[in-house]
Amino acid sequence: PVFSASKAISFAAACVSMLTLTSTMLTTFDDGTMAMLDKKLMLGGVGFVVTGVVLLMAVNMIVQSTKKLKQLKTEVQNGEQ
Repeated sequence: PVFSASKAISFAAACVSMLTLTSTMLTTFDDGTMAMLDKKLMLGGVGFVVTGVVLLMAVNMIVQSTKKLKQLKTEVQNGEQ
């Protein structure tokens, strides 16, 4: 479980880094041919996807851990009776 959480955190950090890289590249290589609205839409889209992926990953981890805790609680109760 700890290793799985560590992988999820690393993946989330990589996604945020991708968002930062997108922003940096749009600023660095701006030659005036791309409209400001296009830049905002691109950053908004990437940000939306990154946020969605991280949120889904967090919800999935919460659901899995809740199931695992219920399973362990049931095993402990059955062991005591």
